[in-house]
Amino acid sequence: MKLLRVLFKSFLRLSREEYSRIWRRSQESHRLNSVVPNPMLNTLWQHITQIGIHYGVNPLLFAVLYLAHHPLFWGTMAWLAARVRRKKPVAGVIALGVFFWFLPYTYVLLFGRGLPWWVYALAAAAIALGGTHAVREIRRRLQMKA
Repeated sequence: MKLLRVLFKSFLRLSREEYSRIWRRSQESHRLNSVVPNPMLNTLWQHITQIGIHYGVNPLLFAVLYLAHHPLFWGTMAWLAARVRRKKPVAGVIALGVFFWFLPYTYVLLFGRGLPWWVYALAAAAIALGGTHAVREIRRRLQMKA
């Protein structure tokens, strides 16, 4: 566990150039460009990775966080509904749900460097619209259970 903490702290201290060098070396060693057989998709992948290098955000990590946050969030909401039915405290479950909902956007906002203004606007819109939809769904489901 201590090793992971040290690695994570050293990763946070990387400059854009160091991150870019490490990313290029990993691309060369793993031949990520040849993994995508379609030339158009290969070009798109290269463009996305170059944008990620420029702004200091790993696109694969963002994709994993984004895909993982939906089942984690909705699992937490099912746990919330069960706790509401049993009339148990729900503050911790709500905090965990909020954490899972903001996870991918927080990664981009915290670790991105020199992001354009529209990225912040897009993240705020995604959080607001998605959060509003989630709150409506939760209220509707909780009213059905009651």
